[in-house]
Amino acid sequence: MKKILSLAAQALVVSSAGLTTVACSNSLNSAEDGKSKPPDPIVQNIKYYQVLIKETENYILDCDEMLVEIKDNRDGYDDEVDYQSALDEVKAQRFAYQAEICDYQYQILLLEFNEKFTAEQVLEGIVIFSTRVSSLEQELKLKEKYPDYYTEKELEIIRNDIQVAKLILEIFLALKED
Repeated sequence: MKKILSLAAQALVVSSAGLTTVACSNSLNSAEDGKSKPPDPIVQNIKYYQVLIKETENYILDCDEMLVEIKDNRDGYDDEVDYQSALDEVKAQRFAYQAEICDYQYQILLLEFNEKFTAEQVLEGIVIFSTRVSSLEQELKLKEKYPDYYTEKELEIIRNDIQVAKLILEIFLALKED
């Protein structure tokens, strides 16, 4: 059962987030029959994702500094609405960065995957996706307050990401029970 759930988790990730490359023909260098081989997805190593995590953590620190700056310059805003929207925009971006970190952590977990998830990896997956769901929900909540700033398409992408993250979290919770 664990192996089936592990494979299901892998398939879900590969189908939703893992294969973001788009296969298209090379119009300048295509084969004579007009068909060309789609590009192979690029598989990165753990170090690559660790670097991305560090970079994104720096972006989060930048957001924290911006929040302090906004709070310190509260009098510089025309009214409370402008002040609050500035705070909410930076907070939403901070949550988006946190969700990105979770995605990178999951990519590392998949690279460490060896036929089935260990108990430790299952617990790590639960933490990763609990955090990802929470971060995405907070981001969505803040962005929904400002329908003039964010398109429905942008909000729908976040909603879909939440659903996928919840589904993967359920898979990890089921793996924990086995």
